[in-house]
Amino acid sequence: MKRALPALALLCSALVLAAQTPPTALIEGTVVAAAGQSQPLARAQVILTRVGGGLRDTLSAITDESGRFTIRDIPEASWRLFVEHERYLRAEYGQRLPDKPGMPITLASGQNLKLVVPMTAAGAIHGRVVNEYGEPLRDASVKAWTPRYEDGKRTLSPLKAVSTNDLGEFRIFGLNPGSYYVSAERARAPQVSGGLLISNSPLAPATSVVPPSSFATGIDLAVYYPNTNERGAAPIEVRPGAGAETGNLIIRHLASGVHVRGTVSVSGTIPIPPDIRIEVWRLGGQVRMGEVPIHQLTVMLAPGTDSSTFDFSEFAPGAYTLEATVGKTREEIQQGKVDIEVGETGLTNVDIRLLPYFKNVSGKVVVDGRPPSNNDPDLANFRVFFPDAGSSTTRIQPNGSFVLPVFAGGTYKGSRLTLMDLGKNWFVKSVTLDGNDILQNEFFLSTKPHDPIEIVISPNGGMLDGIVLDEGRTPLQSATVVLVPNEPRRARFDLYRTATSDAAGRAHIEGIPPGNYRLFAWDNVIANQWQDPEFMKAHEARGVAMTFQEGGKLQAEVKVIAGGGQ
Repeated sequence: MKRALPALALLCSALVLAAQTPPTALIEGTVVAAAGQSQPLARAQVILTRVGGGLRDTLSAITDESGRFTIRDIPEASWRLFVEHERYLRAEYGQRLPDKPGMPITLASGQNLKLVVPMTAAGAIHGRVVNEYGEPLRDASVKAWTPRYEDGKRTLSPLKAVSTNDLGEFRIFGLNPGSYYVSAERARAPQVSGGLLISNSPLAPATSVVPPSSFATGIDLAVYYPNTNERGAAPIEVRPGAGAETGNLIIRHLASGVHVRGTVSVSGTIPIPPDIRIEVWRLGGQVRMGEVPIHQLTVMLAPGTDSSTFDFSEFAPGAYTLEATVGKTREEIQQGKVDIEVGETGLTNVDIRLLPYFKNVSGKVVVDGRPPSNNDPDLANFRVFFPDAGSSTTRIQPNGSFVLPVFAGGTYKGSRLTLMDLGKNWFVKSVTLDGNDILQNEFFLSTKPHDPIEIVISPNGGMLDGIVLDEGRTPLQSATVVLVPNEPRRARFDLYRTATSDAAGRAHIEGIPPGNYRLFAWDNVIANQWQDPEFMKAHEARGVAMTFQEGGKLQAEVKVIAGGGQ
């Protein structure tokens, strides 16, 4: 009897502990291929992470041969479930498309949830790079690019890069379904240094054989699919689990490059003749990590002069940005840049005008309809940022004043002004620089502003509550909802407003400036592609016309545009 007492006590303790431990949840699921959702995927890794949790708030499982998995002992919380597989794109439970977010899973104690997670097979682009004689080019750099849009202009952003093999073949894999641009360029020629042959190919061992053509003089032209330059590049469509073929990409060799000639000038006469550094970037470049100038040149100003000529030789035809800089400290630096298009005969009369940075340019933020105050709590929360001014983010004082430590000369658009931490329903009504309304018009600044920059803001923006429907009038999650201003304000990119529809298809937008708009929704569109007039021509009729008054509140239904900009 005495021996039974400890065992009875342990049993009672276990029962008490079990009563105190809340029941956990369980997920049973199946991972399948998205096409048809019938092929189970074995050996997929399933990862469950707690929303807002830390690194330890993660549970995982591996699917069996039937694609099934079980995750037990899940605490009550909200979770996100991801799945990874070698040949498929990373998937999240509840997502409609591979690059769209999924839905959180809210689990209650004791809940047993059964679900299916479809995965989309990755696509690929393959082809071959040859010279104009049809001979394969090894170690050529082949890139897949995705388009991006800024201020209504399309530029290309590099996504992935590979090198060709000894047969000139390449394969870029692991791609989402969609449209891509493809380019190929010759490997940079090796150099002889100190009696050693230095190869620039990251894949080439020290003993690699270097083709004699690598030492040829002249210019190898980068080629874009389908065998054109960047301006003429056409997208190639990648489908799930399929390979898109470019065919032969032909890199042409020019016996010599062309000349780009012009004049670079500074503002005022600089006492000590300085060196002016001119860099050449791919048009739309320099904003991405890893890019380096294509060409560099230094020219000298003659004593007592404010300009000098420059001459770039060995230029390849294409679109570029020339950027010139003089000076070392912020007080003496002047900068200028110009975009150029170089043809096969070269380019002359390029004019680069350098402008200085002005110190301590003051400004003031005014709340529309509110009397001036030395301690406005709303204004103390804002920060102002002029991306073109060369100045960092500046906090606004409680009386609305601010000072930009530096302000670069140049052309300004008030629509590029950013007021950070601005409340949801606030909007910018006007921006005035030296008496000019730069929110509506561009303004060229060559001298320090005489008057403070004045920014007028309002807390009475319009509000929109919309719902996105598919063709069957079912609410659609994760659609991109865009409010686009009507002409003639369509080039005012500060007026555009965007949102993403939730699980019920709802989208809420605040801070809408007064005016006429059209409301659109796309299921898959490239960010800011709606700023491109050519893109909008195909979709204009699908928009819902809306007019907002200051402080107005509207509701609308909008049908999704399938396919978007892909």
